[in-house]
Amino acid sequence: MILLGIGSLKMSRHLDLSWSDVEMLPDSVVQLTNLQTLDLYRGYRLIALPLDIGSLKDLRELKLKYCESLKVLPREVGSLRRLRCLDLSNTKIEVLPESCIDNLSNLELIHFGNCKLPKEIKNLPKLRIFKHWRKNKEDEMPRGIETLTCLEVLESYLVKNCRETISCNSGTDSDGIIELANLNSLQELWIHNLDFVRGGTDAARAKLKDKVNIRYLCLIWGSIFEDDDDVQNMVLEGLEPNVNLKKLEVNYFPGLKFPKWMGSSTCLPTLVEIILWGCIRCEKLPALGLLPCLSVLEIWKMKSVKCLGDEFYYQQEEERIRSCNNILGGTTENATTMSLFPSLIHLKLSMENLEEWVAPPLPIYISFSSLEKLEINCFPKLRTTPNSFHFLKELELYDTNSKAVTPFFATGGWPSDIR
Repeated sequence: MILLGIGSLKMSRHLDLSWSDVEMLPDSVVQLTNLQTLDLYRGYRLIALPLDIGSLKDLRELKLKYCESLKVLPREVGSLRRLRCLDLSNTKIEVLPESCIDNLSNLELIHFGNCKLPKEIKNLPKLRIFKHWRKNKEDEMPRGIETLTCLEVLESYLVKNCRETISCNSGTDSDGIIELANLNSLQELWIHNLDFVRGGTDAARAKLKDKVNIRYLCLIWGSIFEDDDDVQNMVLEGLEPNVNLKKLEVNYFPGLKFPKWMGSSTCLPTLVEIILWGCIRCEKLPALGLLPCLSVLEIWKMKSVKCLGDEFYYQQEEERIRSCNNILGGTTENATTMSLFPSLIHLKLSMENLEEWVAPPLPIYISFSSLEKLEINCFPKLRTTPNSFHFLKELELYDTNSKAVTPFFATGGWPSDIR
């Protein structure tokens, strides 16, 4: 593509060169001093930006996503003081000019992609979205992250390895996760390297429970340390989120048991979706049946779970005692009916060592009254399943014992879509 005469478009405010095959922008682009948006999305051949790009004093958005041949940014990018959006995802840029972070005080969104994170972030009071894809154990968050009090999306926060850092004294500002304490505008938060958190007290310093705006929380561990089992159990206990949470994801949790808050209708009254992935040491799932708004549940690679029983449906012992007393003290007609998983619409399970799946034995329990889609993947050892799925519309079975799933077809109707 040859951009002839582009410098004559002096009144242009938006220049869209997305999906173009241009390799280099002509120097005349910097004459477009009214330009506010420069969109180079999917410019897969682009190898350089004009060295004098700082002349675009009014530029607000610089979109470089999927400029897969771009390796460097000119130093003059730091002169774009009105810049609000800088997206470097899916580029080959490895290091930013220092001036980019020091001078771009109006930035509201920055996506580093795989670019090396700066050692320090300062003077970014308007930043709302901070994203990167660095997941190496040696990577750390920039100093000053705790000052970004307008942050709404943080993907991802990297917990500092205080196990090997002598200067990390418990309770001081050097503790990695305490940097999250005052970021109360957060709506979406990913936390990586949680295996570096040293216990429940350290975890609680993030003050997730106080973050009333948070809607999505993703908790990710790395390798399994040879800690006392209670250490990792208490870490997850200390990461209890605010009651307004809508979606929770827990990946590679190395503890032996989930905390009670995960199955509490008081702690998670508005939770809509849960994803549990690779929590291979847990022998029991959290009791999720009493969460009133839970509509999507995905559970993957839970290798130690062999049975889904009462503990999967409820955890409150007093509820079970009350129900038993109702039946023992009178007729089942007088007992109060309890709905378990009342709002669940989509259930997706993959547990290769699961052998039994049984429903609560008491007739006062009604389970999965809203379930429409059930996906079961990799259940070769499964022997028994409940027949609680009366409203299924879609059933998907992969690598599952065919005899065990017979009850699915004895619930009064066939799903409209069976795979």
